[in-house]
Amino acid sequence: GIVTFNPDIERLRENIHSIINQISTLIISDNGSENINEIEELISQYNNIVIIKNHSNIGIAAALNKIFNYAYSGGCQWVLTLDQDSVCPENMVEELYKNNANNVGIICPLIWDINRKNNVELLDESKNIKRCITSGALTSVKAWKEIEGFDEKMFIDGVDFDFCDRLILANYLIVEVHKIALKHEIG
Repeated sequence: GIVTFNPDIERLRENIHSIINQISTLIISDNGSENINEIEELISQYNNIVIIKNHSNIGIAAALNKIFNYAYSGGCQWVLTLDQDSVCPENMVEELYKNNANNVGIICPLIWDINRKNNVELLDESKNIKRCITSGALTSVKAWKEIEGFDEKMFIDGVDFDFCDRLILANYLIVEVHKIALKHEIG
């Protein structure tokens, strides 16, 4: 799932192209973008993209919950969430999913911030962490449902960390996979 709000169309194209063959369905929850016609034109070339049009900017938490509700109603067990400017490496979903277990709420990659000029060292290991950002997070739909989703009283800041904190309180693990890195622009 990708939440969009006035995205740069070329970056969104790169994002979609990087993930579309790794997943069964891409759900875009658009928060009232002024360039919605360009988004719809872009996604029209794909047959496995669904768009949820929110007619205003309802915030990241509410938009994410719409993605998860759609996935839940369709019987999905895991949802990968991405920001509109993230670009996934090949086989990201496969590498993340290898770390799934009953008590895992989120499986996330390392983050390679494109604004920094440093490289991320990839290692064949993973570790439990306390918090991760939403972009690149492969999240258990069961865990999302159990903790009652993302807190819609929050608009953008803190949504991901609040969600992680509530997962930990519900005895779920957050696993960071060091074998894969998501190209992302930290906001």
